[in-house]
Amino acid sequence: MSERTLVAIHGNFASARWWTDLINDPPAGWRVVAPDLPGFAGTENNGEVSIPAYAQWLGRWLTEQHIVRPALLGHSLGGAMAAQYASKKAGRLDGLLLEAAYPARNVPLQRTNLKVLSLLSQNDGLASPADVRDGLKRLPPGAKLVEVPGAVHSFFGRYGPQKGDGLPGVSRAEAEVVVLQSVRAFL
Repeated sequence: MSERTLVAIHGNFASARWWTDLINDPPAGWRVVAPDLPGFAGTENNGEVSIPAYAQWLGRWLTEQHIVRPALLGHSLGGAMAAQYASKKAGRLDGLLLEAAYPARNVPLQRTNLKVLSLLSQNDGLASPADVRDGLKRLPPGAKLVEVPGAVHSFFGRYGPQKGDGLPGVSRAEAEVVVLQSVRAFL
């Protein structure tokens, strides 16, 4: 089987560098690519700053990169944007992985056949577990939810603590084991 592509999309206050470990050690049979969203990591953004605008940008970026039928992995803002893109292009995707993210209330994915994994941090102070669970109503019926015990929002990335986040009940390393095992099993 040929190599498949996982596109990893960072959240706010982050960059593509955030995914370095995943890019360097991808799941078997996958290559991982990660763009810097417009306006992040020193990139220019001459367009609208909104989740729908970022989703449109993602479509153009995928075309420019000649990426066909990827799975999208998005954290926080990146997850909301990936869900927005998936709502219009589900048939062009190999899956959707949401880390501390959920589709907006006007982004229904329930009628798609998209394979979806949603990960939530038990002690997340930014994407509350209740909001992530509520987002399941807008995902396909087979969507899988994994709760990362004791984890906080910033444990899905490597950019340090975020103002407003919860207090961790486990180490980052312990949380990463659960996240990586869940992602690898899903893919």
